[in-house]
Amino acid sequence: MKYFWLLFPLLFFLPAGCSEPKEEYSGGREIEIDCGPSAPEYLEDYVDFSDFKYVRLEANDSVPIGGVRKAMVFDGRIYVEDHRAKGVYIFDREGKFISKPARLGSGEQEFARIGDFQIDRELRQLIVLDSENGTLTFYDLDGDFIRRDTIGLDAVYFETTAEGYLFYQSPYYSPQDDVQPYHLIRTDKQYRILERLYNRREVSGLGIPVPSRFAKDPQGNVLFAPVYSPFIFRVEQGRLTPEYRLKYSWGNVLDVEDLYSADSDPKALLDRLSEGAPQYFNGWLIENGDQLCLQTQKGLVPTYTTYFDKASGRSLTLFSLKEDASNYRNILFHPVVGSDRGYYISAFSDASAIGLMKMEQARLPEDFKNAVLQHTDQDNPLLIFYKLKDF
Repeated sequence: MKYFWLLFPLLFFLPAGCSEPKEEYSGGREIEIDCGPSAPEYLEDYVDFSDFKYVRLEANDSVPIGGVRKAMVFDGRIYVEDHRAKGVYIFDREGKFISKPARLGSGEQEFARIGDFQIDRELRQLIVLDSENGTLTFYDLDGDFIRRDTIGLDAVYFETTAEGYLFYQSPYYSPQDDVQPYHLIRTDKQYRILERLYNRREVSGLGIPVPSRFAKDPQGNVLFAPVYSPFIFRVEQGRLTPEYRLKYSWGNVLDVEDLYSADSDPKALLDRLSEGAPQYFNGWLIENGDQLCLQTQKGLVPTYTTYFDKASGRSLTLFSLKEDASNYRNILFHPVVGSDRGYYISAFSDASAIGLMKMEQARLPEDFKNAVLQHTDQDNPLLIFYKLKDF
């Protein structure tokens, strides 16, 4: 069956047993996600090219970046996680290489698996999570090692908070076989657990890597978007408060409990998903000042990117990539891997895709178009910084 491999993580990890009673949520500003016939085909029609820039990351033998999964900008430096070359790199704002502090390996200061990284803006430190060994490693902003802490959690990604940290714990881990674990763990700076939140069942995106479903707004509030939920929550002490409610034009969110019901037929579930059942995967939650961006998935394959204005609820949704590759130029702007003072950040690295992008029809600045056309597999990615016009 087509895309059968994507279901392996789902079927393998269907847990038995029960969970604590589910809390019912309501409220939040309604955000409509509509990708009907009137949806725009190309994001370039909405990009403000009067306030647009791109940076080619320096390439040399020690900096072979394959694909950027996450990018952050702070104090004149660009921090990127490379999902293929397995490391965290630091560049200046012009793309000049500074250092590679985090890399995979078995050495004393190396990583078994880089799950996430954050910048602690108050302490001016880079923090990298090893999601396999359960450690946080701290560096100064230039990448010089400070210390490594064991956190004692099976965390996938994290965010800094005023009192310490908020961790997202693996949905497949539980100290008790018959109890569904809590996913959100709030700790102090010594990793003492302050509280556990959100014990609904989840699946980690059917095996699709997700940088984080946390985002921090300018006021320091942490937002959380579960995999199967119409809500984006604000994480508060003792509770999750719905901040936004996603309204999908093509149907309701599939209740995750349907996936785990004891009488579920795996083959029927596969058939349902392959036919494009309304199953939604909220990922790549990107905070960008007055706006938020997230990516959703319907069924097994189609993905949609939604940008929305926080105050008004106005939204723009695009079909990220069509199966016939007719809108392939959207890979210049999707997925969004970060933000910087109102700019969304994307990364272009796939030179083999240039022939599918119909660049002769592109409504792009000539210098940027030429930079894309001249890109080779030996080059490091282009980091693209863009803002949107009103939508």
